Amino acid sequence: MAEYVYGILEPAAPAPAASGIAGAPLQVVAGDGAAALVSDIPSGELRFGRDELLTHSRVLEAAIAGGTVPDALRRRHGAGGRPRPAAGIARRGAPGTAT
Repeated sequence: MAEYVYGILEPAAPAPAASGIAGAPLQVVAGDGAAALVSDIPSGELRFGRDELLTHSRVLEAAIAGGTVPDALRRRHGAGGRPRPAAGIARRGAPGTAT
């Protein structure tokens, strides 16, 4: 098995009352000053479709509703406008880059 990380929580946060991808139970893995919200997933290649992305969103919504997600981390896939390239990585076809 492998672990899928949904997001970062407050250090003492409980797992929300929701199910993860493929109905897996949610777990909180605590560390110094933060915790990760995770669930087990089968090892190997995982293909994400609509159902998996909706589950990811529902899990985060449940964590936010429970007040366990720090304000600075309240984001979802696709939120926040246009995606930008990572720092130091030029977009393909941009002036001055190889295509």
